[in-house]
Amino acid sequence: MEFVYNGEKYKSLRAACIEKHVSYQSVLQRSYRTGESKEESLHAMINKEKVIINGLEFTSLNAACKYYDVNMPSVTAKIDREKISQEEAINLLRMSRLLYQGEGGG
Repeated sequence: MEFVYNGEKYKSLRAACIEKHVSYQSVLQRSYRTGESKEESLHAMINKEKVIINGLEFTSLNAACKYYDVNMPSVTAKIDREKISQEEAINLLRMSRLLYQGEGGG
């Protein structure tokens, strides 16, 4: 089924997602969850705010956590509890892990 996004025609929503480097499943889930049209959900996913940590740009906080090998729930808990930035939370968790490993903990 043809899908139109910003006046461009695609073979399907899936084809548009592939070309725009966006998760097809995420677009469908967002559309279902929010009641937005699939076009609105695709637009929101494409324009989703980037996360910048230590000068590197990531598509999401989850991607940054994977890159820095830190637990995302720990990062979000630290952000909420200590009212600090994403970058500060990731760096503090990385530092505490390095200190722990330096003391023979891993």
